[in-house]
Amino acid sequence: MSQLNLYLLGVPRIELNNRPVALSRRKLMALLAYLLVSRQPQRRDTLATLLWPELGQMPARAALRRELHTLTSTIGQDWLYITRDEIGRKATAPIWVDVEQFQQLAAHWHTHHHTDGILCRQCIDALTEAAALYRDDFLTGLTLAGCSDFDEWRAFQAERLRRTFAGLIDKLVQTHEQLGAYETAIQLARRRLAADNTDEPIHRDLMRLYALAGQPAAALRQYEECVHMLDAELGIAPADETVALYTAIRTRRFPGNVTEAKNARLTSDHPVTLSSDQPVTPSPSDPILPSPAAKRHNLPVQGTPFFGRQDEVDAIRQLLMGRAECRLLTLIGPGGIGKTRLSLQVAQTQIEDDQTRLADGVYFVPLAAVVDKADLVGAIANAVSCVFHGRDEPQTQLEHFLRPKKLLLVVDNFEHLLDGAQLLPALLKSAPELLLLVTSREALELPEEWLYPLGGLTPPSGVETLAEFNTNAAVQLFVQRARQVDARFALSAQNATHVVRICQLVDGMPLGLELAAAWVGTLNVDEIADEIASNIDILASDLRNIPERHRSLRAVFEQTWARLTAGEQRMLRRLAIFRGAFTREAAQQVAGVSLLDISSLVDKSLCHRYTGRFGIHELLRQFAFEHLDEDEKSALFAQHSRYFGELLASHQPSIMTAAEGAMVRTIADEFDNILAGWRYLLNTIQQKGATEESDRLLGGYVPVLAAYFDRRSLFWEGRRLFEAAISILNEAPSKRTAENGATYEALLQLQIERAGMGMHLGRYQEAKEILLALLPVLRTGTNRRQLADALTYLGPAQMRLGEYVEVERYLEEAVHIYEQLGLRLASTWPVINLGLVKSLREQFDEARAYYQKAVEIYEEVGYATGLARCLSNIGSTYVGAVNVNQAVGYYERAYEYAKESNNRLWLGIILNNLAECAYKRGAYHESKEQYAKSLVLFRELNEMRWVTISLADASFPLIALDDLETVAGNLRESLQVAQQYQLVAEGVQALAATALLLHRRGQLAPAVAVATHVLADARSRSEARNYCQKELYTLAGEMPEADYAAAQFRGNSTPFGLMVQSALESLEME
Repeated sequence: MSQLNLYLLGVPRIELNNRPVALSRRKLMALLAYLLVSRQPQRRDTLATLLWPELGQMPARAALRRELHTLTSTIGQDWLYITRDEIGRKATAPIWVDVEQFQQLAAHWHTHHHTDGILCRQCIDALTEAAALYRDDFLTGLTLAGCSDFDEWRAFQAERLRRTFAGLIDKLVQTHEQLGAYETAIQLARRRLAADNTDEPIHRDLMRLYALAGQPAAALRQYEECVHMLDAELGIAPADETVALYTAIRTRRFPGNVTEAKNARLTSDHPVTLSSDQPVTPSPSDPILPSPAAKRHNLPVQGTPFFGRQDEVDAIRQLLMGRAECRLLTLIGPGGIGKTRLSLQVAQTQIEDDQTRLADGVYFVPLAAVVDKADLVGAIANAVSCVFHGRDEPQTQLEHFLRPKKLLLVVDNFEHLLDGAQLLPALLKSAPELLLLVTSREALELPEEWLYPLGGLTPPSGVETLAEFNTNAAVQLFVQRARQVDARFALSAQNATHVVRICQLVDGMPLGLELAAAWVGTLNVDEIADEIASNIDILASDLRNIPERHRSLRAVFEQTWARLTAGEQRMLRRLAIFRGAFTREAAQQVAGVSLLDISSLVDKSLCHRYTGRFGIHELLRQFAFEHLDEDEKSALFAQHSRYFGELLASHQPSIMTAAEGAMVRTIADEFDNILAGWRYLLNTIQQKGATEESDRLLGGYVPVLAAYFDRRSLFWEGRRLFEAAISILNEAPSKRTAENGATYEALLQLQIERAGMGMHLGRYQEAKEILLALLPVLRTGTNRRQLADALTYLGPAQMRLGEYVEVERYLEEAVHIYEQLGLRLASTWPVINLGLVKSLREQFDEARAYYQKAVEIYEEVGYATGLARCLSNIGSTYVGAVNVNQAVGYYERAYEYAKESNNRLWLGIILNNLAECAYKRGAYHESKEQYAKSLVLFRELNEMRWVTISLADASFPLIALDDLETVAGNLRESLQVAQQYQLVAEGVQALAATALLLHRRGQLAPAVAVATHVLADARSRSEARNYCQKELYTLAGEMPEADYAAAQFRGNSTPFGLMVQSALESLEME
């Protein structure tokens, strides 16, 4: 007997006897869907008016007759009864419609009584099956131009079904949460959110679930996503209960304990409330500091079950955790064999079972998008949140960061970076508690390496019973993926032999099984097996240059490719131009692929949907990329580079405004593609020379990339990228480098930004030299903005070097130029630096006037980071004026702005300032704790200038608490860092604290020499001079006059570098 199946949830499709049926026109699908979903006979006049409202009655009925004829000719006449006046569905016809099945399953739980709202297993299974049927909204993409009544009916049905779907997901989430199955609940809630990313209660559910699952960082990221989506889509702020839940998680007041949290079940019906006596203030448990007991990982949530390989999981864990000599273990095997999924399962199991051996966490380092071994260090640093600062090489800083850590790094897809493998033993040597689990298609060939070869899932031999087939991991994986395509698919006595054959043909390779299963909706399993078998024979005879271990995977890829239409092949190969995930807008504008096209690829499991983004498996992307011819590839690369250059240019107005945070998030999401576009642009200029378009694109890329690197504290990365670009532009043929040429201006801007990046790394002398060399060129040029930018950087560079003569002149000139050009926002940088100069000269009223000028501009545009900086600086002027209470008020306001912008550097600076205020109030223990918290942040950011300052400043409360041993260690480190990075002004502050300590330890002559040196140095802060004057006054009465005079002479005559070395030697003495 024939069977007709209609899939209307998602992009609509029809199957007749399990074979797809293509309808030639959209109105045919609309007509059939309307008749079958309505279930009631419909009058011809009604249908004619519904689908052809622009025609008169007679022409519309004639159009209906033609469509009916086409429809019945295509699917047969067994499904509809047709009379002169009515058309309807035959009651006895074997028609299956996913909408009807979905509604029946969704209603199932209402027929049972459930205690405490927890569903029974039967109802859980029914709702889970219903959720699987709901691929997307009803009749996705099927709209009819001019048919407003039909579109209104479709929209009504879609909304009704969407609400049903939302309700059943909510019920499943509630049940799984009550059962403690948080990961399952999270996966369901994320699917619910994908249907409507502005659904705030679902965002709250996810925040709560992540917190209950022991993933507070994920919960806080969910809140950030909620804020971003509500602002971007609706222009509103989150509700009070959402903010309250965020605050409770952030301050670790939720969940108090898991049992209590389960019972409380903080749902949207029971919002979190905080009493008025619980203000959120900086405290040792503030989330800017990692809790030692918190689970630390960045492992991606897996949306599908893990099948089999338990023996492999146990063996790998035993090697890593049970053998001290095995610290670098490489899982080797062909692409698509499941190395990544297995490594993540090992990591997840380790987190759940043992939190002591890896106290600092487990981190996943994906390398698929890393194309250069030089970027390896940055990829690992990004995964573990290590930010590069200072003058040390990035690898040195990463080794320093990892040295005390007890953690596991899962380094994925190493095979294309083998020439950079020597980094791994260097990290192991510097970090004795570090473990490395690497995945690669080839061995790394390192002496420290242990190998774990990985094959496919073991397929059945074919002689097992049906029950035994069902327990085989390869079969389970195929069946599970097949059910995602067709929810009715099940292993049976009729198809088991063919499923086993498929598993054997791909040798249990997980990716091969997944791609083969994607065809279940199109082919019978015996046909799938036959097709794969024929291609394996072809590969064995015709493609002998392919490594043996790759042939099964390529067989699946080739067969998948062959089964696509020419249009689908074109779509897939054009989307392969993207690196990593991409948006629907990028797909349309770069590759010419529409959302409907992408949806068809998603249905075939060739493209995966994320929140607001899409992606193709990296191996499949590479395969598809091979099918681009050179002309198509060149055109796509050019459009790709153009799109992302224009995307960056569109964000330029967001710099230093309230929209800057969204800009940074967008660039972070798109960074792999932006970097690819940037490199293509530079390579084109290098090979062919610059053009008007390349000039325009350079103007889009450079300023926004510079702002991104600055806001993310990626100074090493930015400096290296800009240096490479400068080299290429200098050597490019036929350079457009006339003084008014845009390429020449881009070259100048790159040099300015390179100097700015260097300043953040402590390279003040280098920055000064670059900028002084550029000034004559910039003064004779026409781009006044660039001159102002250079002067803005040059002023602070000289100020940090203690060269104050021309600082104010440079900064005032920069302000004047910016204001002439109408660039008020840009003028705030030199304005703030003028305030710093005035503060150093203790002209606090004038300093505050400068800061307040910047505050007014930042308030107009809502720039939180700028407000944090200015308010903190204003607070510091009150500290200098000995008005501590007023200073604290400004610092607390600044702290809130720093939290709002998630600027960890300014959070640390403000905590350091609050610690100074606590010391001045005599609250020494509070001061010690605040300094400790700020120091943790500075170390995590590798912000060595502030490490120097914080270590020195923290000495004062510690001396008051008589903890002289800790003080000596802090000052040794502070002076060594100042010496290494040539931080003169900061080193003078450390010397002041050293003089105080040496006096307390009875080392009188060294104390006099150091204190005298501080007083003689014009770069010393007023507080440092005051301390040293008091010390010298006391010391003069404790020493013979001749000894005192000799020590003073030594202090006045010794250069800074030698004085630091002398102080370090004194600190080493007992």
